[in-house]
Amino acid sequence: MEQRRGEYRMDGVDRALSYTVLTDVLRQWLVIFCFAVSAALLAAAVMQWHYQPSYTSQATLYVTKKGLPNNVYDNESSAQVMAEHFEQILNSSILQKKVAEEIHLADFAGSASAEAVEETNLINLAVTAASPELCFKLMQSILKNYSLVSDYMTGNAILEILKAPKVPLTPDQPFERRNIMIKAFLAAAACWVLIFGGLSWLKDTIRTEEDIEQKLEARRLGTLWHERNRKKRTDIRIDDPLISFRYMESLQKLTQHVQKKMEERKAQTLLVTSVLEKEGRSTVAENLALALSMRKEKVFLLNADFRKQNASWLADEEGHLKIENFQKLLENLKKENDYVIIDTPPFLQNADTEEMAQMADASLLVVAEHRAQAKDLNAALDLLNAQGEKNLGCVYNNAHVEFLRPMASYGYQYAYHYGRYGGHYER
Repeated sequence: MEQRRGEYRMDGVDRALSYTVLTDVLRQWLVIFCFAVSAALLAAAVMQWHYQPSYTSQATLYVTKKGLPNNVYDNESSAQVMAEHFEQILNSSILQKKVAEEIHLADFAGSASAEAVEETNLINLAVTAASPELCFKLMQSILKNYSLVSDYMTGNAILEILKAPKVPLTPDQPFERRNIMIKAFLAAAACWVLIFGGLSWLKDTIRTEEDIEQKLEARRLGTLWHERNRKKRTDIRIDDPLISFRYMESLQKLTQHVQKKMEERKAQTLLVTSVLEKEGRSTVAENLALALSMRKEKVFLLNADFRKQNASWLADEEGHLKIENFQKLLENLKKENDYVIIDTPPFLQNADTEEMAQMADASLLVVAEHRAQAKDLNAALDLLNAQGEKNLGCVYNNAHVEFLRPMASYGYQYAYHYGRYGGHYER
């Protein structure tokens, strides 16, 4: 059993790591797409700049001997020897100089080759140059002037044209812009996927419940699972009839643990904070207040982000907290309520949060899946515990259960439900 639990735990870690890396890559899809398109356009431009097309004109010759009819073929070895001799003819300086002069060029601007067709007396002649017109002119001039040299090398052999050359219409290797752009796009996209995936893998964040135990100096009081199919709604409230039972149950368990610890410490004010924005801090604070009110507790939820509010009595013109006034407010609220939940700004964005933590009786740190660095979370925990270990622990928020646990590990059913209690909370 212990071995199987260990396998589930490792499987959950692998799933969480794969999921968080994948989501980080998908969040950067627009950046990846833009870089890939840029790479494709750049590759096409560079290849176009360096592209030098070449064209080849071909002719077919057949070999006969002097004094024999044209339909009498020479043997294979004679044709092979003739092709070798003709290759030397094409590369001779005499012929190339004559061809260049005839078409008014400084030198022979191309290449020519000859190859014998196996088991025949046929020879394929090919001339390659930078343009269709040039290679055709070179071919025509070679066929006209090769006899200047061939009479001294081929003996009694005669070359006749079997297939006349034509002006080539397409380059030997066409510029394949589409294929170049597709390959460059895929290569660049794969490269950036690896870069973003590697950076995500190297992040020292909280990806599983086990990470909290291993990386943070705090106890996990509960886990709040990710709510799917929220459409355009961003708020998650436990009084919403569409809320999942899984979320409701996990929130009730968290509330039970928080309330128990606060009763043990005789605490009334609870500061709920996080390290970064968008970790679900306000949602947790609001639902804690709702859950406590369902337990017939009188709860006051205080939005302590005074920089976004017109609260001159509690903050100065620059938004800095007026400590004495805030302390008086808390004392008055404690007299009128059983619990005061303080929803504060993130630690890394507002220095007033540390001051509020010193005045609150207890604190709760919201840790969202794969958001803040472990070192920043531990630094925040140290600040929360600077005045006598006030931190109750942390809540792991927005966990994706489908990727963290095998289906069999949570595929059970419940035979009970939570009732709906009276009570209210104030904002």
